Amino acid sequence: MKKIFKTKTEMPLSAILTAAFVCVLFGGNATAIKISLEGFGIFASSGFRLLFAGAFLFLWGKLTGKNFKIKKINIKRITIITLIFVVQFSCYALGVSKNDASRAALLINLQPFFVLILSHIFIADDKINLKKLLGMIIGFCGVSLLIIKKEIGIDFEPGDLLVLCAALLWAANAVYIKTFIKNFSVFNLTFYQVIFSAPILFIESFIFDDTMISLINFRTCAAIFYQAVICTAFGFIAWNFLLKKYKASLLHSFLFITPVSGVFFGALLLNEALTFNIIGAMCLIAVGIIIAQYNPKKITDI
Repeated sequence: MKKIFKTKTEMPLSAILTAAFVCVLFGGNATAIKISLEGFGIFASSGFRLLFAGAFLFLWGKLTGKNFKIKKINIKRITIITLIFVVQFSCYALGVSKNDASRAALLINLQPFFVLILSHIFIADDKINLKKLLGMIIGFCGVSLLIIKKEIGIDFEPGDLLVLCAALLWAANAVYIKTFIKNFSVFNLTFYQVIFSAPILFIESFIFDDTMISLINFRTCAAIFYQAVICTAFGFIAWNFLLKKYKASLLHSFLFITPVSGVFFGALLLNEALTFNIIGAMCLIAVGIIIAQYNPKKITDI
């Protein structure tokens, strides 16, 4: 009898640790983008990121014997997620160019709330419950604590709306992918999404960037490498693998780790402010994740 796929409602310890680690890596993405913009155009940096990520995935796929064939039914799906992905990438890169990396990492973390709402609407077995909602609210309070400063009011800064649009599009893509990923190779999903997006971003760069490349040094190249290999190649594959096995709203509650990581990377590499508020934020975020995720009867390894 054929085994029926069912999304898991609880995450084992190994999956929890993997999700947390990937979110730490994602947190460094805004800082890496900011550094790469020192030598590359806004859209060119994203194009090179995806180009190198695609090359890395292709070589890795060949070495490990991955099947690059895709079913005809999945061509339309890849086209849709690619278009959403390109707009998301474009909005985020442009938004980061106009903001501090730490602020962008905070705003992109509104994505889990969008996932929670969209999953409730479009995924039959992924409804909002009190535990998820409470965990998300406490986590968001922690995130909010990162920007409690006298000089910051309620006004949007340049780039805020673009980053919020990117968060919404990321959530929409995650929920859409969840509807068919059980019958799709995680590797192929990541690979084709990346290689089809890169040429579009280079076209955007040709049209909108003042210069595609202005400075090549170790710092800017390392930033592109981090985005391409660490975040895109490894990060997206790991994330999509987890998304294939666990509920979208449950998994995405881990994304509250991302802004904390983003603030630390921004402080370390860009000399952005690091305050005591971060300690309080980390505590609230940890409590939020524990409330949303923890079940002592289910914490077992894969």
